[in-house]
Amino acid sequence: MQFSMRVLGVHEDGQWCAIALEMSLRGYGDTFEDALEDLQDAVEAQVSFAVQHDTLDSIWVAAEPHYVELYQQSRRRALRHYLESEGDSMFADEGDDYAASDMLLPKSDHTAFEAIA
Repeated sequence: MQFSMRVLGVHEDGQWCAIALEMSLRGYGDTFEDALEDLQDAVEAQVSFAVQHDTLDSIWVAAEPHYVELYQQSRRRALRHYLESEGDSMFADEGDDYAASDMLLPKSDHTAFEAIA
C-alpha cells in the first residue's frame, strides 16, 4: 500500500510555495520543482518525528478548504491541457499561478519521495 498527499503550488511575488494539503506543511522555491523538493524535506521531518514519538495521528493536519478548491481547479485545468495538447509535464506551465501534483508519503526508513502526476 502507498499513501500519497495532494500538493498545491502557489506562485506569488516571484516565488513558489508548495502546500501539502493533508499535512498543512509548506515548501518554498524559485520554481515549483524547487518548492516540491523543499516540501519533501519538511514532510520527511514530520513523518520521522511522528514515527520516533509514536504520534502518527499528528501527521495529518488538513490545510484550509480554499487551498483544496484551488488544487481541484488546477488539477482539472492540467488534465484538460494534458488531454487536449501534446504536453506531458506534471508541473506548472510558465505563467501559471497554481499547480497541482501528488507526492508519495515516505516510509519510516526515510525512503525517497516520488512526485506522481
